[in-house]
Amino acid sequence: VKYVFENDSEHIKDGVNNEWIFIDEVMIERCEYQAPTVSVVEGTLAKKDVLVDGEYGITDMTGEKWRQVVAECNGADFAFVVDYGKEKTFDTISLGAFECLTSGIVAPSQVTISVSNDNETFTPLTVIKADDNHPSTASYERLMASVESTTARYVKVNVTNYGKVVGGNGKLSDSWVMLDEFETYQTVQIAPFKNIAKGKAAYA
Repeated sequence: VKYVFENDSEHIKDGVNNEWIFIDEVMIERCEYQAPTVSVVEGTLAKKDVLVDGEYGITDMTGEKWRQVVAECNGADFAFVVDYGKEKTFDTISLGAFECLTSGIVAPSQVTISVSNDNETFTPLTVIKADDNHPSTASYERLMASVESTTARYVKVNVTNYGKVVGGNGKLSDSWVMLDEFETYQTVQIAPFKNIAKGKAAYA
């Protein structure tokens, strides 16, 4: 989850939905972080690095920012490998996809995930299928899957193009695949708050 702190206060904004969140204590620790890298291993994919740059796309297709934060491919399948630099444990996979049928932009038919620790032998992990409903106006969908807890350095993503679509001009053409952030993360179970005063005597 991406958060934006405002004026060092107890108020932060959700960087995805731009909604206010109210919190009390925040502990920030300095840690070593190595940004993941992306390599295209099959087909072609423009602007591959935006898949792991922390910037989420928007559905406003009129601005230049919309094109700057999406990786795109026209009419073909492709595959990319995310290298985390070291082994990472995760149980959830998420990939953002944009859709606008009138513009020929359709989410992939499916996304196949496999993992490796040597970048040579990959073990299949899961297949994520997109929603069959493809909206005609600009929209955004996160393709997500829960898997058994997995530890790997490399994650390979095979993207299957939807195929040909009838666009707003009424003509049949190759569909575009436009993606943004690819994420893997481990679910954290938060223990419920314990009322340590319950059942204790109170004194005035």
